[in-house]
Amino acid sequence: MRLLLYTLLVIVTGVSAQLIIAGQSPAVPPPQPVSVSLEPLILGTYLVAAPGRVEPASEEVAVGASVTGLVRAVAVKEGDRVERGQIIAEIENDDYKATLAKAEAALRLHEAELLRLNNGARPQERRQAQAAVQEAEAVVKNTAINFERRRALAAQGYASQEVLDQAQRENSVARQRLEMARQKFALIDDRARDEDIAIAQAQVDVARAARDEAQAQVDKTIVRSPIDGTVLKVTRHAGELVSTFIDLPIVTVGDVSKLLVRADVDEADIGRSSSA
Repeated sequence: MRLLLYTLLVIVTGVSAQLIIAGQSPAVPPPQPVSVSLEPLILGTYLVAAPGRVEPASEEVAVGASVTGLVRAVAVKEGDRVERGQIIAEIENDDYKATLAKAEAALRLHEAELLRLNNGARPQERRQAQAAVQEAEAVVKNTAINFERRRALAAQGYASQEVLDQAQRENSVARQRLEMARQKFALIDDRARDEDIAIAQAQVDVARAARDEAQAQVDKTIVRSPIDGTVLKVTRHAGELVSTFIDLPIVTVGDVSKLLVRADVDEADIGRSSSA
């Protein structure tokens, strides 16, 4: 038996042909009669009829949502051309956006704290702390002078022991306040400890991760086309529920720039042409 090379020429009639001519998507039509021409290079032409369907040459892509929620809006309709990354639909996401705003605020707070530690105190804070030390020193000096005067008077019998004790207590309190003022100034004037900076940096990293997680949740509510193609079918509409537990897409997209015809040709017709 000789080997024959056939060219499959397809003429699509009816609804499918009209959709293609009008520039609309075939949207996976039901099986239609397809005329198939088996044309040998040497012998004559044989025409056979076979049921078949016209579909995109690429696989149809069922586009769904990766979160459960109500559909807020569907931005496309059947027959629309879409590009890769184009927004197709949006899921209700007000709660996710609120979580994102909270995470962004927490991140800004921790970043500001880290910056404060790295930069140290402002010059105004240093001057204020230094002035407090100088004031405390002056108070100590005055209370010390007052105590010495009262002690001299008490030694001469001109001041009571109670007055002397009061002057001593005032001087002691003044010295304690001076020490506290000096410690505060040293804390403000000194750079932050390495462990404090490390803790602040870790808090920033945690806050940034929480922000990124919240942003990812918001992004999941925005449904985008994974390919360049045509919307073949819209399955869900605004107000309807989508769920990650139900395998039901929002839209179906396919590339119809190249079409494929699937036809079931009877073996008898194939044998007819081969035996001729």
